[in-house]
Amino acid sequence: MLWTAGFGLLGPGLAKVITAVLRGPIRAVSGLGGRLATLNAKARTGRLAAAVMPVMLATGLATSLIYLQTTQSSGSEQAFTENLRADLVVTSTAGGLPLEMVDTIREQPRVAAASAQISSLGYIEPKAAPSNNDEPEPTEVPL
Repeated sequence: MLWTAGFGLLGPGLAKVITAVLRGPIRAVSGLGGRLATLNAKARTGRLAAAVMPVMLATGLATSLIYLQTTQSSGSEQAFTENLRADLVVTSTAGGLPLEMVDTIREQPRVAAASAQISSLGYIEPKAAPSNNDEPEPTEVPL
């Protein structure tokens, strides 16, 4: 929120700087139309900022949300890897292993510990039923 407010307040100043930086290249590429556009932007920086700032803020928010997701995914993978304290991990590409295999592995020589990781889903039902006599729908919560 602080960044949003800061960029919103700095919008007219940023518009002046960006207009000054792009004035030469725009005039060189687009001729008279570019010259008139840069003169208009220079004369009306407040209006230019009012038109440009919402687009800049929306683009910045969308970009930050994209990178937030990838950063969280990377962080959770790194935390899982750092907390995994095993010399060897037995997995299956077919979708799972029988639970009896944990006991078999635990009984092997030089095995200090063996445990199973089970992915499951839990269901939470509301405390009170809805007033319209319908059965409550459980809410699916991954555990």
